[in-house]
Amino acid sequence: MKAAVFTAPFRIELKEIPEPEPESHEVKIKVKAAGICGSEVHAYNGTHPFRHPPAIMGHEVSGEVAEVGSAVRRFRPRDRVVVEPQKSCGSCIYCQGGDYYVCRQKVVLGTTTWNGAFGEYVVAPEGIVHPLPANMSYEEGALVEPLAVGLHAVRQSSVKLGSSVVMIGSGTIGLATMACAQAQGAGHIIAADVIEFNLQIAKKMGATRAVNVKQERLEEVVKKEVHPAGAEIGFDAAGYPSVVDDLLAVVRRKGEIVLIALFEEPVVIKNSFGIIGGEMHLKGVQMYDRADFLAAIDMISLQRIDVKPFITHRLPVEEAQKGLEILYRKTEDVIKVLLMYP
Repeated sequence: MKAAVFTAPFRIELKEIPEPEPESHEVKIKVKAAGICGSEVHAYNGTHPFRHPPAIMGHEVSGEVAEVGSAVRRFRPRDRVVVEPQKSCGSCIYCQGGDYYVCRQKVVLGTTTWNGAFGEYVVAPEGIVHPLPANMSYEEGALVEPLAVGLHAVRQSSVKLGSSVVMIGSGTIGLATMACAQAQGAGHIIAADVIEFNLQIAKKMGATRAVNVKQERLEEVVKKEVHPAGAEIGFDAAGYPSVVDDLLAVVRRKGEIVLIALFEEPVVIKNSFGIIGGEMHLKGVQMYDRADFLAAIDMISLQRIDVKPFITHRLPVEEAQKGLEILYRKTEDVIKVLLMYP
């Protein structure tokens, strides 16, 4: 099969490799759509903590069942499916407690030991393969995974009806989180970014105000339009080193800061007293659990959230490197690049 192989930082090579064969409990899937995630951009530029070459990346995936293992009962060839792209050990304290998504032995699709969706086929255990509803396209199916990240972030936060929210970063994950915060009933949702195109999409995804921080001071906007004390909850989907301090400036005392993005550099919090003196809640979130993933499917299928505005580029797998370059260098207006397969 044809695959776009990540062989070194800033290098993707198109290669012919053997098709994967499913074991007894596995499903072999012909990929129809695969999203390029920000985490793969971090891998591409050599800053991801565990995505390293050589690897066939790609974990945002939808497709059609091509073959099933002898023990598989829920699926048959030609079924339309999506994959929850994480395998855990099943026996550690986290897995036993239901928190398998923070398992220290977890393996994510698209890493060195589990070939991902930048190839024509993937295999996955039956238990993490889910039906793609008939009213959803393969493109929408590939966006279930990033929507699940945003949904998990909101569910792990204290967002409720009427909550005021600040979101720093309006890429795919920031937009997904905003959409889920709106669905959860948030009132003010302030989106902050430096790219005007992203902010325009943010308005479509639930932002009540979009702030280009090159042109306006976020702190002034929040204090004037939300409350002088600040917003109740701040989310980081940008991942730059000073973001915690920036959120401390716009989130009120006793408020909550939720970190979603990966950081390429160490984070130094200058205003540490802001956390202590304000009794702030600082929380990290990691991927999602099955309930989040299934709920994300429902949110799209029931048309509670429209993920189609995320999609800005559709490319064949042969142009995987082009897609990564566009996302890394921001040479074009871009949110989500999908690799499409016939």
